[in-house]
Amino acid sequence: LPFTLRFAEPLYVSDVIRFEAPSGYLFEADSSGICSTFVPTTDALPTSKAACTSSTSCYGVPKCSEAGVILWELHRCPAGKSDICVLSALDLKFTVASANPTSTPSWNRFSVKHLDKSGSVFSSKTTVSYRIYPLLQNFTATLDLSDGEHFQAVGSEATVILKFTVSSTEASQFIAISGVVAGESFRFTGLSATDGATGKTLPIRVSLANFVVIEREI
Repeated sequence: LPFTLRFAEPLYVSDVIRFEAPSGYLFEADSSGICSTFVPTTDALPTSKAACTSSTSCYGVPKCSEAGVILWELHRCPAGKSDICVLSALDLKFTVASANPTSTPSWNRFSVKHLDKSGSVFSSKTTVSYRIYPLLQNFTATLDLSDGEHFQAVGSEATVILKFTVSSTEASQFIAISGVVAGESFRFTGLSATDGATGKTLPIRVSLANFVVIEREI
């Protein structure tokens, strides 16, 4: 996940950047609590004392000891000559890896705070995260052999009766199915859909040659 942070005030030695993801995200840490998948993509703030150079005043240690939270603690480099680590309006860019939650969190925002070492907040902001589209579970497409005439060949064309079964970890009002075989469009005809839990017939809202949208109650 790539992020860009920009602060209205300078960041100083001993300040802390608190970055928090929505619930369900997890940033991995090594045995010392340092974020193991955190990668800065700008040179403005090294992530360790060893990475300091003669031209850098500070380094920032990204800690991931709390689920979904990065605490970026700022320290002076050995050769640092200024208490200012990052000037105002300078972009701090980084990436960090995390698996998506199984569904969209109820509070679906990333947040960032600029704190001093005592925890006082200088500035803060939130931004809306992306919606999570959960993977469908137990999806199958099988030949329906129940009528004994599941395969019919006519000239160079063929008709086959397919039965689709699908479930989801999240309530879905619409389910879309499209089909392509060997690069050619799959043509759906004679469509019907049933809710496996209630046995009710479900309405077909869109029916194109190779694309169908089914609506179900939620």
